[in-house]
Amino acid sequence: MLCRPWNLYSHNAKLGLSKILSTSRKVYPRTEGSAVRGVRPHIRITLASFSHNVRRKAETNKSTRNTRPLANLLLGDLNKTSSHSEAPDVADAPTSKLLQTVQEYQQANPQYLTLVRVGDFYEAYYEQADLLGQLLGLMVVDKTVKGHTFRFTGFGVRQLERHLETLVERQGQCVAVLEQYQDPISKQYDRKLDRIFTPGTLVGEQFLDSRRSNFLLSLSFSPDQSVGMAWIDLATGEFQMASSQTDELASELSRLRPREVVISEEIVMDDNTWLGTQLAREPSATFLREPSQMDELIKKLDNFSPLEKEAGIGLLNYVIKTQGGRELDLKLPVLRDDPRRLKVDQAVLQCLEVSNRTRGSLLKSLNQTLTKAGSRLLASRLASPSTHILTITNRLTLIEAFRSDSVLCANLREDLKGAGDAQRSIQKLSLRHAIPLDLLDIMSALRCAQVLKSKLSASTDPALTVQGSRLPIPSILANTIGRAYDDGSTGDMATRGSIRPDYNKHLCDLHALKHRLEKERDELELDLRNSLCAKSLKLVSSPGYGHIIELNSRDEATFSAAARSLSHSPVLFQALKGKRRYYLGIWSDLGCKMEQVQEDLIEEERGVFDDICKQVLSERDSILTCSRTIAELDVATTIAVLSHRLGLVRPTIEASPILDIRGARHLGVELALQGKRRQFTPNDCLLDASTTRLSVITGPNMGGKSTYLRQIALIVIMAQAGIYVPAESARVGIVDQLFSRVGSADNLTNEQSTFMVEMQEMATILRKSSHRSMVIVDEIGRGTSTHEGEAIAFSILKYLHDQLKCRTLFATHYHSVALFASDQHRPSFYLPGIVNYHTRVHRLEDGSFTFLHGLLPGVSTHSCALLVAQLAGIPPMVIQQAEEFLHNPITQAPTQNSVYPVTNQAIEKLMSVDVNTLTPVDALLLVQQLQSLVKRSPSKSSNL
Repeated sequence: MLCRPWNLYSHNAKLGLSKILSTSRKVYPRTEGSAVRGVRPHIRITLASFSHNVRRKAETNKSTRNTRPLANLLLGDLNKTSSHSEAPDVADAPTSKLLQTVQEYQQANPQYLTLVRVGDFYEAYYEQADLLGQLLGLMVVDKTVKGHTFRFTGFGVRQLERHLETLVERQGQCVAVLEQYQDPISKQYDRKLDRIFTPGTLVGEQFLDSRRSNFLLSLSFSPDQSVGMAWIDLATGEFQMASSQTDELASELSRLRPREVVISEEIVMDDNTWLGTQLAREPSATFLREPSQMDELIKKLDNFSPLEKEAGIGLLNYVIKTQGGRELDLKLPVLRDDPRRLKVDQAVLQCLEVSNRTRGSLLKSLNQTLTKAGSRLLASRLASPSTHILTITNRLTLIEAFRSDSVLCANLREDLKGAGDAQRSIQKLSLRHAIPLDLLDIMSALRCAQVLKSKLSASTDPALTVQGSRLPIPSILANTIGRAYDDGSTGDMATRGSIRPDYNKHLCDLHALKHRLEKERDELELDLRNSLCAKSLKLVSSPGYGHIIELNSRDEATFSAAARSLSHSPVLFQALKGKRRYYLGIWSDLGCKMEQVQEDLIEEERGVFDDICKQVLSERDSILTCSRTIAELDVATTIAVLSHRLGLVRPTIEASPILDIRGARHLGVELALQGKRRQFTPNDCLLDASTTRLSVITGPNMGGKSTYLRQIALIVIMAQAGIYVPAESARVGIVDQLFSRVGSADNLTNEQSTFMVEMQEMATILRKSSHRSMVIVDEIGRGTSTHEGEAIAFSILKYLHDQLKCRTLFATHYHSVALFASDQHRPSFYLPGIVNYHTRVHRLEDGSFTFLHGLLPGVSTHSCALLVAQLAGIPPMVIQQAEEFLHNPITQAPTQNSVYPVTNQAIEKLMSVDVNTLTPVDALLLVQQLQSLVKRSPSKSSNL
């Protein structure tokens, strides 16, 4: 039987499940034969207009062998020039069992950087030694063993955590660790895979962002554009599955933000930069072979679609592989309830800055939660708002209850500060990677739940008493953990997580024996110093030498003379420049007794730890229920506090297609202005899909049009997430999908200009929107000629109005679009379901100006671009030249290609029109035509 040569408290036990790492890892070409051929047809995925066209691959799979992911582009020449993927030269065969094991593993898994445990070191060999030395700044040497020469480097066991951070998190490597195992009979060592460190499969707290989920996503494609999705957060055990379409995959990735994506190596992606995360390619058999050690999970997968099941099997196999084949205890998967989720387009998440943690984002503005689970829950609700009115109402009612009872809210928030992250701790126990500190987190969460339950049960509010009833407290378990482990609250924090000596009689006896032997050791050391006249004498226990006496060389003469009188004389075994080391029988016997007692202590503590872990896992469901309820209470109390501080109000959620918001504000912009001691200008929004369903906003640059669009969209997201909103009042009819076309960007690597990207995004909106959707459009039609841009903008506006009939906010600098749409005398252009608003600039007497961000009815025909340019610091000469250009347009002589020649008859026809009979819009068009004639024929301008 093989066993490890270290105990429970070895480095690996303290490390737990290692770290969660953030950057993309490098994907290396697989060796031939690593995939199962002929299982299913190859599939190619491309990205065009964010649509992934799936088609059968006619050529061979050679293109997958050299696929370079986004990580390679980010890491630059370091990964590009490394010979990591090169296997050792088989012609120079290794002569030791260790090197044979290393060479075989590297040849079979060239995509991993392999670290091998040898004694107290982790070592790398061959070309990987050069890569490791380059990444960590280690010395790499040539080493020869029995005539076999190879490159070699390594580092101490205690440095593994620090170097894994550098290798995986900073350098994007994927690291496989081969640990050493010793046969207790033959004493021979063997090396086997212990773990593969990848970003999506780690749960360690060292580098894990505890306030966000850490998803590993598996994808399975079919030629009919369908995608099976399965994702899991190993740190919490959250396991979900869903189906999607390839053209919606980019938005799903933006919402989930997985740390790693697993696909079959049969899938060929012409462009994978849209993934935005690490890509792991696995053989097709990974998605078809059902793992035998997860029978219950596999049976549960039969309830899902074949494509979802395939993705789930691939996910489970990948997790088992990275965990070294350990038996895993995972929760059963659940189907994500798509009909009850607000579908948010990828562009919306980017332009609105909903879930990122940068300054000014919605999550950053709201995240005042006190627990890690609460922070993750808040982020999840903002990323996936609900469309179920009852669910939203229950969340809002709980917030209202805490808002009404501010004293109880404050007391509960004080209690929440002590709650540990039981969600992740219980999962680490399930994965057999827990440490005693995880038990303390569970204990603190259970004790917090006890206090919360008693206070909530005493409330008269039904919403609060319901929450109290959802806290099933296994109080005996919390007491058991508290009796066993020192939480550091009453003593030195350095002892936190150590088992109390008085937990049971055996431990008490072992600790008493240990203290007695330590006392004997101290007395022996003092006696030897005095009797042997060696003040520098020390009794040392060394892993390499055993139990020895060590003293300075200056005391050697007096020590040797005095040692002759001892019945058992010390034996010199090592003479260094400044020290002498001896063996002494009496100290060796005492040291062996101390070592045996320490081993017995470790064994007993391991037994106590395992026993408590079993008790905790038996109450797993109750603990997870407590943790989820604590997270919900944390989010509700946080919003209740912020509602007073930030002036948030409860929205009214309806099924009717209404959007009636009074005094709406942009929370992130408002907080930024408060830091500058400035006030935000609120605005109203009234949209109804049955009557006034479109608002067209015109006005100057810097007038606040884009901010207005974003704040309304953010209020919809907050309302359907069950969160109070920044407004005076809000009635929100359920929105099924939220789309945006805001900002400008190009995709030059795919030969797509800014205008092309804009049209692709707009095409997606027009194709997918329904009458219950909401669309925000900002400056559509830019990047082309003014006339064509106006035509496209108006046509899109008309299609939204006539065909989709969805609630729309439409900001534009094309004033004619707003004028045409509101002109009742032009039936072919008139859109009765729109209302025009505008912002304006106020000029002061001293020549300065200020932007008025309040919305007013009507159309603004001035964009005030020169004022904004002046404000930006454009030189006065440039501003003056621009003004001259505006007042004196460049004239053009008629060309041979002129379609409409300028004649006196044309001028006379225009001049004969009775202006009094024209509508304002027709009068404006007449003036524009006359100006056009002036530019085309200056010689005839006198006729005008």
